[in-house]
Amino acid sequence: MSTVSTGIWTPRLALVGSGRLARAIIRTFPHRVRAVLVRSAAPSLPGGFDPAFVTVDPVRFADAGMDALWIATADAAIAPVAAMLAPLRESWKGVTVIHSSGATTRAVLGPFAARGARTIVLHPNGAFTGDAAISPGLVWGVSAADPGAIEFMLSLLHDIEPRPVTVAEEHQALYHAAASMASNYSVALFAAAETLYRRAGFDPAISQELVARYMRESVERAAVAGAEPALTGPIVRGDEAVVRAQRNAIAAAQPSLLQLFDAFADLTRRLAGERPEEP
Repeated sequence: MSTVSTGIWTPRLALVGSGRLARAIIRTFPHRVRAVLVRSAAPSLPGGFDPAFVTVDPVRFADAGMDALWIATADAAIAPVAAMLAPLRESWKGVTVIHSSGATTRAVLGPFAARGARTIVLHPNGAFTGDAAISPGLVWGVSAADPGAIEFMLSLLHDIEPRPVTVAEEHQALYHAAASMASNYSVALFAAAETLYRRAGFDPAISQELVARYMRESVERAAVAGAEPALTGPIVRGDEAVVRAQRNAIAAAQPSLLQLFDAFADLTRRLAGERPEEP
């Protein structure tokens, strides 16, 4: 076990995976990670990380000194990893086993729990490329039965000032849906609006610039005032003739986006209906 100069205990970390989150963890805690289990003998890990800590041997990995085991793999791989690693030690008592799938409950880590491990779901509300460290101040969704889990999480992530929020297991899929909509669906919407600009004859670079500006300014307004007051445009003004003209143009130029347009138009009408009337 190690202690930083502030006197805060910093757990020794073992990591499974070499994907985006795993690489971000290594970049964030290069001196904390004591072992990395990978599938390939030549994983794509950040430069400067000690290769002596990298192994394809699960037995060697399970014997590594660790206070926390973090499974940073694709969601579908978590259960197979747990089934493979848990039996390699008679007891996992004293080890906290983590996975970071926001939509997957702790039950998938049952093989470790049955051997005495504390199990935690620790999901960062952020997107990672693996090319940079984890940003400080992120909100982390935490699901755990042990009341000491939050304290452990704060010790583990102390360097990046985490902001933990407890997520009930029955709400994990709903919570993760919110994260997916905010992160991935916003990018899909960006692509849809950019496509329409380009179909209208705009240069791709100008199209990206315009969509980025609209989305950035809209999100900034919503972050300050809330969604409903941030709305602008023909639906808010009650100009359905303009909306029909827009719909007809999309039907002619890019019919694949018509269903998306209709869905967002309906959602915008509902939001606009919730706005308080201006004096």
